[in-house]
Amino acid sequence: MKRIVLLAITGLILLFTLVAALAAPHSETPNDPRVNPDANACYGGGSMAGKCKLDDELWIAGWYEIRLEQGLISRDQIPDPYKWLLDAPQSTDELVPLSTPEVKPG
Repeated sequence: MKRIVLLAITGLILLFTLVAALAAPHSETPNDPRVNPDANACYGGGSMAGKCKLDDELWIAGWYEIRLEQGLISRDQIPDPYKWLLDAPQSTDELVPLSTPEVKPG
């Protein structure tokens, strides 16, 4: 009789533990390459979200893109097949006008 009561109590404890574990809020892994090795710019909220669909090449490019955006890799670390991700490098030598030039009549 003790054995049946002990098994019943153990079963109830396991059942309650399972229910509590399933009821806990789901913690989603953030799409941040600093904490998630699977982070990808193709996921929701990424710069390529909705563009990748079923294209494997775009998914691979998205992996590099999000790391480039976060500053975790440099432009030189992007493999040649994905160099199209890179914008033209920003030149720091360009002069930026501080005011609008005046037009002189005549």
